[in-house]
Amino acid sequence: MGTGASAGAPHLSSTRTGHATFAGPGTASYVAAPVTSFRRSCVGDFVFMFHSGVRYLVLLAAVLALTLLVMGRRTIPAGRPATTAFRTFVALIDLQAMVGLLVLMTRPFFGALMGHITVMILAAAVAHGTAIKYRRRPEERRTAGYLAAGTLVCLVLIVAGILAIGRPIV
Repeated sequence: MGTGASAGAPHLSSTRTGHATFAGPGTASYVAAPVTSFRRSCVGDFVFMFHSGVRYLVLLAAVLALTLLVMGRRTIPAGRPATTAFRTFVALIDLQAMVGLLVLMTRPFFGALMGHITVMILAAAVAHGTAIKYRRRPEERRTAGYLAAGTLVCLVLIVAGILAIGRPIV
């Protein structure tokens, strides 16, 4: 061995893929996973599964908020349970967006994600825009129907974003 190692000493080398190999006298060679694969496999898989699970909470919150808002669509201002459900829906969209950013940092990127990301950012913008516009409206124009329309648009965008990456809705 030209690197100064003795003939019987174990040695560590690396393969073309970045994996470390270890071989010693009387032992079989084995390939160890690269350090980055731990982050990608354990943390990345957890974050991805969490992101996939929160999707159901977002959809459930959207349906609940939409139901409460449609039931009280003529109420001025919108009832407290309906507005609380809408705020919860918006908060879950924010959580999903933050976890989605973590997924981007820990998992490989593929082309269909661009459509998913674009539509989901649009859905978050519509949700926040609806909430801001609702708060700025005069008291007599703060109807639940306005929040219901914003929730429905968000729900359609979220479903389109999920379908953009080929995931099932339920």
